[in-house]
Amino acid sequence: MKPSEYRVTEILRDGGRLEVRGLKPEDRDGLVAAAGRSSGETLALRFFSPKRGFTEKEIEYYTNVDFVSHVALVAVVEQE
Repeated sequence: MKPSEYRVTEILRDGGRLEVRGLKPEDRDGLVAAAGRSSGETLALRFFSPKRGFTEKEIEYYTNVDFVSHVALVAVVEQE
């Protein structure tokens, strides 16, 4: 398996499914939406600096991982 195809799916205690995989360009809207739902404090704790959202350069960096010099993973929970 190529690193860019890495994914693992786990079954949660409640029977739901959790998938962990590399972030992809098509995840852009979800990444931006998740940042928008997060508090400034949450983003600061995750990124070690004050932050209210992502710049276009950051979005490009996170969603175009090369699995050599950097990797960005996303955990996706299946919602009913």
